[in-house]
Amino acid sequence: MMTKLSSDIALSITDTLEHLVAPSQRIYWPFLLSSVAIALLVLFVKREKLRSFFAPRVWMHPSAQMDYRLLLTNAFIKTALWGSIVVSALAVVIFTDGVLRSLVGDVDVLHWSAWEITVLYTLVLFVGLDGSRFLMHRLMHKIPLLWHFHQVHHSAEVLTPLTVYRVHPVESFLYGMRGALTTGVITGVFWFLFNGQASQAELLGVNAVGLVLNALGANLRHSHVWLSYGVLEAIFISPAQHQMHHGIDPNKAQVNYGAFLSIWDRLGNSLSFASEETQPVAFGLPSNELNHKPDSVLSAYFAPLRACAGDLASRARDLSPTPATSLLALTAMQCSSDPSLADKPDARSDSFDRAALVSNLSQNVIVPSYENALSSTQAMSGALDTYCLALGNADEMDKRALVQDAWKLAMTSWQEAELSSIGPASPNSLALRDFIYSWPITNACAVDQDVMLAVTDAAYDISQAQLNRRGLDALEYLLFNDNLDSVCPPQVTPVGWAGLSGPEKTQARCQYSQLVTVDLSTQQSSLISAWTSAGGYLENLNSAGGSSSDFDSPQEAINEIFAGLFYLELVTKDAKAGGTAGVTTNDCNVVNEPCLQMLESSYAKISKENILANLSAFEKMVRGEGGLGFADFLVGVDASATADRLRTAIDAAIAAYEALNGSLEEGLTGDYQSTRDAYDALRGVTDILKNDMPGILQLDIPQSAGGDSD
Repeated sequence: MMTKLSSDIALSITDTLEHLVAPSQRIYWPFLLSSVAIALLVLFVKREKLRSFFAPRVWMHPSAQMDYRLLLTNAFIKTALWGSIVVSALAVVIFTDGVLRSLVGDVDVLHWSAWEITVLYTLVLFVGLDGSRFLMHRLMHKIPLLWHFHQVHHSAEVLTPLTVYRVHPVESFLYGMRGALTTGVITGVFWFLFNGQASQAELLGVNAVGLVLNALGANLRHSHVWLSYGVLEAIFISPAQHQMHHGIDPNKAQVNYGAFLSIWDRLGNSLSFASEETQPVAFGLPSNELNHKPDSVLSAYFAPLRACAGDLASRARDLSPTPATSLLALTAMQCSSDPSLADKPDARSDSFDRAALVSNLSQNVIVPSYENALSSTQAMSGALDTYCLALGNADEMDKRALVQDAWKLAMTSWQEAELSSIGPASPNSLALRDFIYSWPITNACAVDQDVMLAVTDAAYDISQAQLNRRGLDALEYLLFNDNLDSVCPPQVTPVGWAGLSGPEKTQARCQYSQLVTVDLSTQQSSLISAWTSAGGYLENLNSAGGSSSDFDSPQEAINEIFAGLFYLELVTKDAKAGGTAGVTTNDCNVVNEPCLQMLESSYAKISKENILANLSAFEKMVRGEGGLGFADFLVGVDASATADRLRTAIDAAIAAYEALNGSLEEGLTGDYQSTRDAYDALRGVTDILKNDMPGILQLDIPQSAGGDSD
């Protein structure tokens, strides 16, 4: 046994090292050299510094170190386990050839010359392998069970050429099977057509087309070198396009699944061209998307398996023959628990004024929420200026407390606006929302780095900074963190920070806070302008059904507003409440116990207040704030019972969170059951939102919420 283990370890190490000298591998050393040469040329043309490519903060980042560990451990697993059970391509060739001959019989061999057969076989094999790779990649994203495994690859926070090997063993096995089956079937067809002749044009023993494309910078796909192919991206996937695919915003990353050819993405309507506007601000997955600890090999291996097991168990429960699950399975998007709808064929045949609902919610609820947020930010700006002037004076701490209170008001205002993340604030809209508030994409170290950069660089421009260095979340860290030491690990600690005195550090953070606040006001003003200016989104909604609107009917406009309400389901319930309580997928990989590292507003300790603000905003959309709301819509289609249940559920959820003693963190650690009860009350609201309202009101569940099984 020990001899076999030692042999497997030795073989895995050898196999890993052979990646550098095997032309079939992406990191074959000439490919690495050619990629470096191309990277240097790109950096020279763009006048960027070399350190942007060779920076230790990338190559020594914990995420990169995870790549290195997974490369070694995956090689061992392949050697010891699945490498021997992947189907043989030769067996598939023989099987395919035999099946064709049994179905068609022997055919006259096509009398092509050897070079014609070679050229055709080389191209068909390359295109076939590339197409199957695209299909497998897309399935890894679209099928929830497969996505659990593919998250390991997408959890990379920095990209290096070795990120290509950052995969779960199950994914490696599936790709290995795909390659063997594709090669076997294509080769078997050629054997049948050309009487056993099927040899590809090779360079260094591998497909010539693939080798050339690998040599032309394929390693830059997983790198921080932004290289676009311009118009050629209509044919070939560029490194920049693949980097877009790795962007941390999941709503912008569902593009460019292809490996070499972009034709597959064009056919699948997932092709997106690279531009400076599409360059990701960060890589990886938001915390509420992760099913494993991104720096733990064991977690990366076992957490996806556990997540799959949970999904399968949940699906099994959903299929059990209870009245509720049977109704869900049979009626899908049209389910309703309101008995008055039993004989109602079409909710649109009623006389409810949908245009009035759109007008009231957009003008009297949504836009005012943005305006209140801007007003709160402007008030905070004045308090912040006063605090910065008071540094070193006797009233410094009093002024700091005032600006902290002002920040809390600004955050509460924005938390209400979060339920209106549609149109200009939606994930597909140039990230306006994310520049205002990017949680859960937060990075205190990144804020520290830019604080020091603003001190040392007179030309520093915060409008060019990444989103995790801006917004309300950056301000929270700056205003509520009492520790003046940088949170960055030693290798990326801002140069010169340790040499500043305490007062100098406080001054630097205060000045940077002022920059952030000005930028925050600018972003919120831009959002309001995008809504209220002539021809803006407000006009677009309110003119639904007219020739100047993107919406064919007021019902479609309502559907857009309805989609924003699912923030309460996908973020408030699943992450803020469920993730922290260990009920839903969380960063800690725990079940039914607290996961404090997922707490929102952990420095200011207002996680509970944020949930209450989300519920308050949801309530306004339901009740209508003096005009028509979604409750009126339910009543208008004869679903009064559901409207009453929804109002009652909202009141119960608000009461449950208000009843928690102290902060959410204190509740989780001191009275866990009460926080679970509050989560259950919140779920009572979202269950009506996603299970009852879509069918009753003829509305669509957003795609991002469609796979939720709880």
